Amino acid sequence: MVLGLHPQRFEYERQALSLLAGEGYRLVHLGTPHLAFGPPPYAFLCAGLYRVFGHGPLPVVLAQIVASSLIPVVIARMAGEVGLERRLRWIAAAPAVVHPGLIVYAVGKLHPLSFDALVLGLTALSVLRLVPAARIGAHVKAGLLVGLATLLRGTVALFPPLAALWLACVAPAGARRRAAAGIVMFLGAAALVVLPWTARNYLVLHRLVFITTDTAELFWRGNNPGATGSALLRDGRAIFAGAPEAFRREMLARDELGQVDLFRQTSRAYLRERPTEFAAGVARKLLSFWWFPATAGLVYPGAWLAIYRLFYAALLAAAALGAVAAWQRADRVGQQRLVLLLVFLGSVSVAQSLFYVEVRHRWAVEPILGIFVAAAVGRWRPAGTASP
Repeated sequence: MVLGLHPQRFEYERQALSLLAGEGYRLVHLGTPHLAFGPPPYAFLCAGLYRVFGHGPLPVVLAQIVASSLIPVVIARMAGEVGLERRLRWIAAAPAVVHPGLIVYAVGKLHPLSFDALVLGLTALSVLRLVPAARIGAHVKAGLLVGLATLLRGTVALFPPLAALWLACVAPAGARRRAAAGIVMFLGAAALVVLPWTARNYLVLHRLVFITTDTAELFWRGNNPGATGSALLRDGRAIFAGAPEAFRREMLARDELGQVDLFRQTSRAYLRERPTEFAAGVARKLLSFWWFPATAGLVYPGAWLAIYRLFYAALLAAAALGAVAAWQRADRVGQQRLVLLLVFLGSVSVAQSLFYVEVRHRWAVEPILGIFVAAAVGRWRPAGTASP
């Protein structure tokens, strides 16, 4: 900010200003007012900071810097939970410290990515700590974090049932009843965070909307005859700009729920008529999630993308080696926790691939790969030289 940086603003800014103006959580999108568009926590956070400090980007950027700075701490804690020694935890945290994408989003954009990555990391950490046995209060805490993560990033919703299944499988034989009670509290606490917003949506829209009305649009972006797998066409325009003119005219003439219905109907027709193409598209998007979509870098300088490609290629290669090393070195509990990390990464990536994929979607969970990188570094350490 001292250097005169001007962060890029998104729809969250307009929603925050609407809240401050007493108009509620409102955004004009595709020509019509939307009252439940997008994940709500970030817009409310911005509105709160503006209320206290005045309308300006500095308080929000500082909050994002704090959140981003805590991500390496969480990663180091996770590395400890899977059994990595202290010096390797520093290595595990290092990629999150210098991650180009997280740096850009922390200081150059008014965007929730810093908070997404922090809360998703805390979510995985809190569930890791439920093994082999934890108090009910720990299950509640983990559930509350899962609920918050779901409000921030809806694709996390696939993780809670898988986490519950994992908890049931790894529970000690003599603690099955306690584990079952913990799982109920875990899922109940997660629902307790999300349901008030769902109830608010029902009262406002008179229809059941889980978190956001843009879910149907996000699904359509990645699943239509002209889809590229991302939110952009290859020429840099939004996917909606390349849709048939009649479809765009009808969409712009509808209200919020009418647009939801049209996006949903169009996507369902695509699935019915082209199921093989849909399945192939999901597979390509899953590959893009862990590599690069065809439209990667269209909105960034070429040098930025080149630097990040080198960074990520090295990170991914080391993480792949480290995943094998970590499994070989871990004890039974450590292996159980490694499985959970893989389930967490897999569930988020698969859920995102059902919609559309941008590189930034991976950045919310990419810091976790540092744990496997640290295991790769430790793989060739001579026996007996590891620190306590």
